[in-house]
Amino acid sequence: MGGISISTPLFVQSAEDLISRLARVDSEPARAMRAEVQELLTLFRGWEHHKPPDEIRVTKIRQLFDLQRRAMDLLTKSAPGAK
Repeated sequence: MGGISISTPLFVQSAEDLISRLARVDSEPARAMRAEVQELLTLFRGWEHHKPPDEIRVTKIRQLFDLQRRAMDLLTKSAPGAK
């Protein structure tokens, strides 16, 4: 298992948390984001056993960060009392 990043479990946990948060919103955008995060989660879990090339790793981590921003915007707009 040499070369496997110790930060990979953090990405797995972040994706799992994001899926849980998005599950609270019943809308098409939330479902689409959940599906996208689920794909990343599957990928990140694979990284626990096989390190990806650096360029793929950076791209997918950026995708997770982008999803987190978009999800927070959606969740804020979907919160009770939000306008």
